[in-house]
Amino acid sequence: MRAFNHFLALQMWGTPPIATKVATNINALALPNSTQADLYKAILDDLKDAFAGLPAVWDASDTGRATKWTARAFEGKVDVWKKDWPAAIAVFEDVRANSGYGLMNENAAKKDNFEDVFDYKKENEKESIFEIQYGGPQSDDNLWVFDDTHSEAFKASQGTARVWYWNAPNGAGAPGGHMGWYSPTQSLVDEFEPGDPRLAVSIYKAGDTYYTNGVTDGVPYDAGWSSTGYMIRKYGGVRNAASANYAPNGQARFNNKRYFRYADLLLLYAEALIQSGRIPDGMAVINNEVRARVGLGASPKAAGMEALMHERRVELAFEPGRWFDITRWGIGPTVFGSKWKEAFNLFPFPQSEITRSNGLLKQNNGY
Repeated sequence: MRAFNHFLALQMWGTPPIATKVATNINALALPNSTQADLYKAILDDLKDAFAGLPAVWDASDTGRATKWTARAFEGKVDVWKKDWPAAIAVFEDVRANSGYGLMNENAAKKDNFEDVFDYKKENEKESIFEIQYGGPQSDDNLWVFDDTHSEAFKASQGTARVWYWNAPNGAGAPGGHMGWYSPTQSLVDEFEPGDPRLAVSIYKAGDTYYTNGVTDGVPYDAGWSSTGYMIRKYGGVRNAASANYAPNGQARFNNKRYFRYADLLLLYAEALIQSGRIPDGMAVINNEVRARVGLGASPKAAGMEALMHERRVELAFEPGRWFDITRWGIGPTVFGSKWKEAFNLFPFPQSEITRSNGLLKQNNGY
């Protein structure tokens, strides 16, 4: 978990402090900026230690805890961000050969395989490398204040605000009483190829049947509920409309967050192969595994990195990582045009942290 958080901090801020010891002096809590070289070393050292020390599997009472193969998979992901392609390839090939991870591919007709991944009744399946465990159902859950008055079995979170922000807004007349703050863009919708079943799993559009808490029979989706005409459907749909998946007040959903799944790993592996000059091998992973799982043929993109970028965008829509794909590929100007500034490749350090450090922590350029 220390490696996980250091890696996320590296992605966000570039040169955040490295914290490897518990501070014991309240007057000496501040830490300086690190270097990316030191961060990568600390992260990879921790992941290698975790791989050596963690079990390959946990029993049912510890479902969801990181295993040695979680650590190994994250090691490969970090190697991709570091652009150490040979190391990434070696790690991913070890995971592919020995971990037991695989794509969920239960339906030979390939119509429902992608939706299986986000079904709340199919949590912690073989495609899950790291999955945030949510609780539920509890009788008194509130999205903002969980477990304040009694001692239920504690988990990292008792539910996710995903439903609150993603589902159609009550103010527009939609059922469910949610906010609908995040709407898919037309650009994303256009990125999906005709016949790609991942579009229907990921996005609501005019003509669809809309499901949310208390609407298990579905209602016609109204494009007017969204500023773009679309709403996010991933983790939703008829499979996930059951009351057991929602807090009683409808504010939270209990479907686990698939933070890192095997399809993501396959695309990172394909990227490492392509960047190493092994373009046919990388394209084979994209075409014969990720795309084949949903019944699609060869990628419409001829160039290796174009095919990779396209596939990551549609396969992983609304999952963690799109922003960091944009920054590590350096495509901010392409995506955002004149609104983009180079400073946006990194987040600003909070001014409160800089102030608390008495200037020991230095701000990123451009802020």
